[in-house]
Amino acid sequence: MDLVLLGLRSLTRERVRSLLTVIGIIIGVATVFTLVSISRGTHEYVKHQFEKFGSNKIIVLPGGMQTSMAAAFSGRPFTERELKALSRLKGVEMASGVGERSLSVEYKGEKIITMVIGVPIKEFKKLFEDVQGYELEEGRYPQEGRREAVVGSLVAHNLFRRKIKAGSKIKINGVDFRVVGVMKEVGNRLDDTAVIIPYHVFEELTGEKGKYHMIFIKILDAGDVEELVDKVKRRLKNIRGAEDFTVLSSKQLMSKISSILGVLSLVLLIIAAVSLVVGAIGVMNTMYMAVVERTGEIGILKAIGATKTQILVLFLSEAAALSLVGGLIGVLLGTAVAKGVENVARAAGANVFRAYFGPDLFLGSLIFSIAIGIVSGYLPAKRAAELDPVEALRYE
Repeated sequence: MDLVLLGLRSLTRERVRSLLTVIGIIIGVATVFTLVSISRGTHEYVKHQFEKFGSNKIIVLPGGMQTSMAAAFSGRPFTERELKALSRLKGVEMASGVGERSLSVEYKGEKIITMVIGVPIKEFKKLFEDVQGYELEEGRYPQEGRREAVVGSLVAHNLFRRKIKAGSKIKINGVDFRVVGVMKEVGNRLDDTAVIIPYHVFEELTGEKGKYHMIFIKILDAGDVEELVDKVKRRLKNIRGAEDFTVLSSKQLMSKISSILGVLSLVLLIIAAVSLVVGAIGVMNTMYMAVVERTGEIGILKAIGATKTQILVLFLSEAAALSLVGGLIGVLLGTAVAKGVENVARAAGANVFRAYFGPDLFLGSLIFSIAIGIVSGYLPAKRAAELDPVEALRYE
């Protein structure tokens, strides 16, 4: 303990050098903490959203081997015949098609271009709540034969200077609509900026009769989902004559998204590791300088009986102390930055970016920081421990 305290006191002799070394550790730990927090938080949020979506759902998109919403515009839309064929498959509880188009939406003189989704009125509530997992913040669902709309949370609260609420009047492609409902925040910009209207009105606006840009299928037994995916592929291929579509179960979609997030996280961590390497080099440099400057002190310690292990502990404690201080401040800074990134993303409508602040992340960051310090300080400490006491005493 005396040797550890001696090592800690020695850090105060070279305050500027110690401070610069700590700053290197702070930057490295804060960078890693922020990236891991955002990466893990986003993955947990996406996973939670898919759990809400359920494992008994299948999504069918136009366009071969695509998983993005852009697929809805890159391939041939589905027809009423294809939708009915899928709804008759054994094991299918419901198959519902929706239309999608980017259209102009005007409110009190302001105009934006956003996604307008047409949903069959008879299946509106079931598709809205049960399949999609949406919830209403206020209002009700559109009724048959009326130009009524439900708007996403960002459309209602952020995209226009004045807030939209149930009862407000908007124009879609110049046609008057009454807003009868506002959705709760979903967490992704595509849904939160959507305007949902009855499908028959969507047909009138776009001139597309009986064409669907996406099909949602709910099955009776989640255990049969992979078998149903194969059935859907075979049935559509027979009708369309080519596999120019993508069929995904919620599990497959989650797997693909997790894979993408995993690769992105790995790339970000590699970038963050560079800053940690710089911090580690700083610790190593500081410790080598300390060994050189205190060679005489090491000789005295050895002359009065200090062992190699005790000298090793002396210098490793200094390296660990530097890293611990840098790690603590780095974690606090990383927490602030991660929370700031989340808030900025939410303000911009990218609610999928979430920060994670579990105790395992805090503890892991501190342990990792200390480990970096000890590893970086080992070679200088080993050099100090192996100094010949006679030569060390003569150094001055």
